[in-house]
Amino acid sequence: MSKNTAKGMIVSEVMLTIVLVAVIAAVALGIYVSHERDNRMQDAKASIVLVKAKAARVDASQQVACDESFVAASVLANDFVSLTIVAVPIKVNGLTKGFGPGIHISSSRETDGNDSFVTSDRLFKALKDEDRGSLRSIVAEDDDIKFTVLASNMPICIDPLTQMASEAISPPVDETLVSPTGAAGTDLDTSV
Repeated sequence: MSKNTAKGMIVSEVMLTIVLVAVIAAVALGIYVSHERDNRMQDAKASIVLVKAKAARVDASQQVACDESFVAASVLANDFVSLTIVAVPIKVNGLTKGFGPGIHISSSRETDGNDSFVTSDRLFKALKDEDRGSLRSIVAEDDDIKFTVLASNMPICIDPLTQMASEAISPPVDETLVSPTGAAGTDLDTSV
């Protein structure tokens, strides 16, 4: 009697093994990417909490500039979510109650990439579920998302129009501008 046992794997077994390994790798990668996006979103939420804490420490009778100088740059530093400080109307439908500090988040899938857009979208959905009342000026579309989170209901921000007017500076005069005759740096003859 001869024993004829095959040693090794046939092609279908090899292909099945390759497909199973690919599926397991794809699932593992998806879980990893989702976990990373959640971590980035949590970092952005932590920045929002820090801005809210800073706003709570500001004296209610004090008017401050609600711009990038409101908190340290490290608070707003985030690789995947663009955070900026802006003055936000406290009342949703009017400016009569004044302005509070807000954190503005903006992302476009086309310009920022898919990771940044999805992270910003996850942040928006989390905040919508947790604190819908603080969300302002929402634009949520398929490939663009923009929203602002009100950090304080106290009117501590300088009115943005007043702040812009006080920051308006005339452009510096360049002494080496080309004269009408084309010679650089020559004085114009004003005698007639």
